[in-house]
Amino acid sequence: MFKINRIVLSVLALAAPLCLGCDKKPAEEPSKPAKTDTPMSEPATSTGAAAPANEAGPVALPSNAVARIGGQIITEDDLKNEFERYPPEISATPDGRKNILRHLVEQSLIVHEATEKGFDKRPDIKAKLDEYRRRVLQEELMKEVYSKVPEVSDADMKKYYDDHLSQFNLPARVHLSHIQFDATEKDLANKVMAELRKSPDKWAELCKQHSRDTFTKDRGGDLGPLAADQRPYVSREGFKLQKKGQMAGPIQSSLGFHIIRLENRYQPESKSFDEAKKTLKVQMQGHERIKLYTELMKNLKERLKPEVMEARVEAMQGRKPPTPAASPTP
Repeated sequence: MFKINRIVLSVLALAAPLCLGCDKKPAEEPSKPAKTDTPMSEPATSTGAAAPANEAGPVALPSNAVARIGGQIITEDDLKNEFERYPPEISATPDGRKNILRHLVEQSLIVHEATEKGFDKRPDIKAKLDEYRRRVLQEELMKEVYSKVPEVSDADMKKYYDDHLSQFNLPARVHLSHIQFDATEKDLANKVMAELRKSPDKWAELCKQHSRDTFTKDRGGDLGPLAADQRPYVSREGFKLQKKGQMAGPIQSSLGFHIIRLENRYQPESKSFDEAKKTLKVQMQGHERIKLYTELMKNLKERLKPEVMEARVEAMQGRKPPTPAASPTP
């Protein structure tokens, strides 16, 4: 069965509930024949909202209607929008199109029933709808803002390439991880190194337990790829290591002592302009997007002057971690 996520339909239909049964005929007068479909005083709506019931008779179907649920009209345009949610081969067949429409009708019926039962009045559901509304508005505004990102020409990319050659001509590098100790912890560093020689697989555990580098200790002490002039107190020794997983230390530096481990080695690499073009356009447009976002935030903050109560935030309790599930009894 084809699945469909009609959140937008739900939000809109909740704002204007469907009016099933709007196509009932009015009572017939004894001296006159029963009326057939007559035009409404207001045009029928499509899936965006339910049309009001017409006291004079059922809703007149527009020429592009494909379904009617009470006062709600589903048009060809609505159905074409729905096609976008499916692989092209589905809507390419009459049966596929009928199935998509069937799901659209079923979703409308479900939304109507949920509204009848007052689901849209529940605080938890209203919060979800509000969150979805905020997300949609944010996305649409940023689409408009980012639509102003200028096109990047080959000439623009070539100038950037020439001005930033160092980014495209990379020296040899070593990818290192480290465990850092204070200057007074040389004995502890030697002890940890001895333990690592016996059990190299304990690296992450011992790093988290002993490393004084709070920025890397929770991710195995990862320093990333380093050239010879980057963190020379460890990279110099790192270039002496040849095999992945090989360790050295303790190494003394102005920060204390370090045990290092080789994660990978990278040879010098150079990218020609043609090779760099593959990612350069995205990179340059990304810079422009950051500029536009920064400008937008600056203007909004100057105009709206948001107030932030940091003291209250500091006093708040954070989200509690979930309680671990109890182990099954053997």
